[in-house]
Amino acid sequence: MAQGDFDLRRDYENLLASCATLLAPSGKIWFSASARSFKGSASELKTALTRSLPGATITDISAKTADEDFRGRKTPKAFVIEAPRH
Repeated sequence: MAQGDFDLRRDYENLLASCATLLAPSGKIWFSASARSFKGSASELKTALTRSLPGATITDISAKTADEDFRGRKTPKAFVIEAPRH
């Protein structure tokens, strides 16, 4: 769990791991990070969730969620994390 203030760069792995324990088979977590300092990728999220959600599918949907006014600029990162069907 987070100690003191929440810091996305430091605490996102624990937050997602905690959420993963609540997922039903094929359940989804929609994760969006608008902090400019967040540089996570789908492969990094998959690695971070290996223990708490093995077999998860991580899809980067950042390009699909970016407003047209922000095309070409630093846009928020957005992912869909799907639990395996079991």
